[in-house]
Amino acid sequence: MKRKKFIAIAAATAAAVPLGYYGYQKSKKVYNQVNFPAMLAQFCSAEELKGIGSAYLQTVPDERDAEKLKSLLLAGISAQKITSSNANEHLNKKTEEDFLKENVKVLNQWVITHTEARQCALFSLTYK
Repeated sequence: MKRKKFIAIAAATAAAVPLGYYGYQKSKKVYNQVNFPAMLAQFCSAEELKGIGSAYLQTVPDERDAEKLKSLLLAGISAQKITSSNANEHLNKKTEEDFLKENVKVLNQWVITHTEARQCALFSLTYK
C-alpha cells in the first residue's frame, strides 16, 4: 500500500470513529431513575419490564396513576432533596429492604420486590 493511500484511509477512519460513537451515544435511551428499575433491567429488556409493570397494574389497579406511583416510590425523601442520585440510592435501599422483609411478588415468572414492581408499573405508564 502506498503511503499516500494509507494516510488517506487512516485520516478517514480517525474522522469516522468519533462520529460513529457520537451517533451511538445519541441512540442510547436514557431513562429517569425513578421510572426505571436499573437492577432488574440488567436481566430484562424494556419490553419485559413493561410487561411486568402491566401485570402489576392488573393486580393493583388503584395504583394505575403515574403520579401516585412516583409518590409511593419516593416516600421518605423530602421534596427539596430529590436528585437523581438520591432517588437512585433511596430506591436501591427500598429494594434491598423489600428482599430482606420478603416483600416480593411473582410477576411474569420473575420474582421481584414490591419496589421494583412499582418501578416497572411506572415505566410501563410513562414509556410507550
